[in-house]
Parts: sequence; structure tokens; C-alpha cells
Amino acid sequence: MLFLRTLQALAIPALVAASASKNCKDVEVPVTVKATSVPFPNEVSLPTIINYLNLNFGFLLNTFSAGTYTIRGTHCVSSVESENNGRTQVLVHGILGSRHYWSGLDPPHLGLKPFNNGNYSYVDYALSQGYDTLAVDRLGNGRSDHPNPFTIHLPFQVEAMNQLLTSLRAGVLGTTPRELIWVGHSWGSILGSGLVAKYPQAVERLVLTGWTAFVSKSSLTALRALTPWPARLAKPERFTNLPLGYLHPTNEVGSEPLNFWAGEGTRGKHYDIKVQERIQAVLGTVAVTELLSPGLFNGVPAPYFTGKVLVVTGQYDEFFCAQSYFPGHADCGQGGSAGKGGQWGDLVDDKTYLGKSGPKVFPNAARYDYYVPPHTGHGIHVHYSHRESADAVTQWLKLTVKDAAKKAPAKVAAEAKHDEL
Repeated sequence: MLFLRTLQALAIPALVAASASKNCKDVEVPVTVKATSVPFPNEVSLPTIINYLNLNFGFLLNTFSAGTYTIRGTHCVSSVESENNGRTQVLVHGILGSRHYWSGLDPPHLGLKPFNNGNYSYVDYALSQGYDTLAVDRLGNGRSDHPNPFTIHLPFQVEAMNQLLTSLRAGVLGTTPRELIWVGHSWGSILGSGLVAKYPQAVERLVLTGWTAFVSKSSLTALRALTPWPARLAKPERFTNLPLGYLHPTNEVGSEPLNFWAGEGTRGKHYDIKVQERIQAVLGTVAVTELLSPGLFNGVPAPYFTGKVLVVTGQYDEFFCAQSYFPGHADCGQGGSAGKGGQWGDLVDDKTYLGKSGPKVFPNAARYDYYVPPHTGHGIHVHYSHRESADAVTQWLKLTVKDAAKKAPAKVAAEAKHDEL
């Protein structure tokens, strides 16, 4: 059963041309997950966790695990007449994030409204272009269920998201979408590539933001700067009920060089320093096995995926394009004309991280393209360049859409109950 709670409609901010209000509902979708993980000892303590990781790092995929869990999210339907009506963008956040990364960093359970009156809301932007959106909290994050933190690695999340997409196609939200478009950020992008590696037909088009297939050991410097600690100990007022395997950053400034360009003299030049304060206020948790998942380093090859891929990664992404163990030395390249690369670019013999990521991970994709927003770090949608990045996504989606007669999405009988989440 799907539980729905109607949200009060919010006015679309200045970022969006449309003047109509949003039609959004919080949703719950049950998924049954069967994946492989490693058994964790009955005794849960910090020394046990450390020993477990030291002994079992190479065997994280050797043991079976299963369960039924609830994924929670926010589904919004566009009120703008467009050829994109009925196409749903499934928005999947990165580590320490939630669905609210996409809507202006506004988790209501923390009493926060969209930052800068929603100017940073990608959801509002997509709705203005006629797309529907479903922004989800991945399992172990936000308001979704929190399974054993030592089981929710990449294969686990792949199975959960494939179940979610299957339910969406079956009409669990009350309509049958014309198309599901995966839009991921960071770990959500890694998850997207992992999804089509195992299920090549899961989606036809992938938009991966804050991603390359070349995470190096030096990238760990950015994660280490967060100083992660068990969330229930680091911030008991928010996470007192979580198992010790869920981590939360304790360094109040560590997330800034991870999300933004950390070059000398650049602080606050290409982003609002206050948005970093908001990011710090809403940071969530990450499960230990999410950090250790295969595919975090060097990508997840998807040789059977024949769809289309767009990557949007900042010029100075400190995690996916690190050049040094010290922040401020990332280089993702600049793309060709207008920051574009791949099949819609004009670069010849592209040796950049982004140029090499396509053949490495998506060798048989129908097309692979990328866009590099200038003066931008890892957090694509929290820089001053966020509108240019969103425009690039929309331009690419228009370019790669299949020629098809416009039709209204079919209504289906979906059992729904309005309820408080």
C-alpha cells in the first residue's frame, strides 16, 4: 500500500518562469530487497566495528541478506503544459544528504524553509519545464527506513531502487509514467550506474551529477576532513535511535571543501557562504558500507546499457577529480565549446576524467555526453552556476528525447491513503 500525505502548495520562486503552484505529495513505497552482504558480529562496539572492517573489507559481497523496507519521498506533478508532461525525473541524493538536496535544502522536520526562497530548488526548475519529479530518501537516509548499516552497500541499494522503479511503472503513484529518467548526485550517480549495470533496461536515460569513474585514493582526503563518527554519539538529539554503523561528520567546516572549490582565495566567490551554513545544518548520515561499496572507486562498468548518459560535474570537483592529497587541486577539465563534451562536444582525443569515464563505464551507450559548469565544485546545485547546470540538463533531455506523439499519462487505479509520514 502506498501512503500519501498532501503537502501545502508552495509558490514557485523567481528561479522558475511558471507561476502556478506545485502539486506535491509525500509518498511511501515498500520494497523487498534481496542482496549480498557480510555478516556482522552480534557484539556492536567501536573496536568490533574497526576489526570487522579490517578483516572483511574484501568480502563485503559474500553473504545473502533480505528484508522489506519503506522508501519515502516527495512526488510533484507539473502544472505546466509541455511535451515533457508524464515524464518523471527520479532524483537520488548523495551521501549525508536527503531528498531535500533537490528542493532547496528544506527538510521540514528540522523546521527549515527552502534556502534563499527556493532559488536553489532543482525540483521547481524541473516542474517549470513540464517534468514530474520524485525525490527520494535512499534507504538508510532521511525519512526512509534505516536497515542494518552493515548491509546497505551498493548491491543492496541497487535492488531497492530497481524495486522502486518497477512499482512506479506499475502505477503506484496513480499514473503510469511515459518515462522514468534517473537523475543522481554523487553517490546517487554511482547508484545509477550500478543500477543499469545489473538492470540495463531499468531506465533509458541517465543524468549523473557530481560523478566520474576515477575516484583516487587522494579523494579520501575530502572524506577524512569530515571526521565521521557514529551519528548517535555525534548528534544524539537527532540520531539517538540509529545503530553505531551510521556515521555523521563532526568537523563543522569539513564539508565545505568537499562541496565547493577549495582553491586559494575562492571561498565565497562562486557560492553563497550562507548556503554552506545551511548544508552543515541539514547534513544527515552515511552507512559504513556505503563508504566501502565496490564501485565507489573506479566506477561500475555497465557494458549492456544501451541508453543515453549525461554527466554534469563541476570543473573543480574535489572528490571525483582530485589531483592531490590537499584540497584546492582538483581538475575535471573544462569541456569543449560551452563546457560540453562527449557526442555533443567538439573535443578531439579527450583525455580528461570526464572524457574517459564514458568508454570505461558505458562502452555501448547510445550516446555519452557531459557538461562542465565553470568555477564549480562537487555540489552542483548549491553554486551560483546551478541554473546553468539545470539548463544544460534540460537542453540535453530535449536533444535526446524519442520522437513520440504527445499524450497524457494514463491514470491507473492505485490504492492510496492520505496520512502523516
